[in-house]
Amino acid sequence: MIDKHAAFLAALADGAPARVPPFPDSDCRANAFADAGIQSFYARLSDDRSLDAPYTAPTLDLDAAIWGGLVVHWACWAIVDRSQTNIRLPIWLSLEDEPRNASWHWSADLMLCVWPDVHRRCKTISNEDPLRQTLHEIAIASPLAAIGTGLATETVRERIANGEAWATIQTHRSLRALARDRIEKHRDSAFDTEPDQTANDDN
Repeated sequence: MIDKHAAFLAALADGAPARVPPFPDSDCRANAFADAGIQSFYARLSDDRSLDAPYTAPTLDLDAAIWGGLVVHWACWAIVDRSQTNIRLPIWLSLEDEPRNASWHWSADLMLCVWPDVHRRCKTISNEDPLRQTLHEIAIASPLAAIGTGLATETVRERIANGEAWATIQTHRSLRALARDRIEKHRDSAFDTEPDQTANDDN
């Protein structure tokens, strides 16, 4: 399964057509973490993205990167296989309620950066698809991925702008600039707020 998962992620990262393999029924994070191919893939991806990142990008958090990749795989499979009745994120992928640092947000976003495209695909299939709510909840937990998904301004203000995740992004120079570039790229006015001037520009 890990080989097919890795091939799927590599195709997405390269912008190539990607065939979505079935998503595993059980927790495979430990196997992914131990897989040399997965480790190498995320190390290269983080290094490549760092070259284009503004200022100095955070370091790689392999756990967060693997989580982000698995979440993208799960969402794409849920969209493709609409015979599924469970549209909630599997328990073993659920986020724990704990602080996440800049490396977590950077690393999870290595694959979650495709989230606007995932969201659009889901909306195109059915504007009323209840899966969209789950996709929104994931985006709120990882706000870099939320930019460009069309969240309502009220949702951004109430669920993201005053939250710890957004504060972490805004207080890291590279992530703050990355978020601003993404807001401009997607013309996402819901996120069009002034950056936090208390940011630590040593990052």
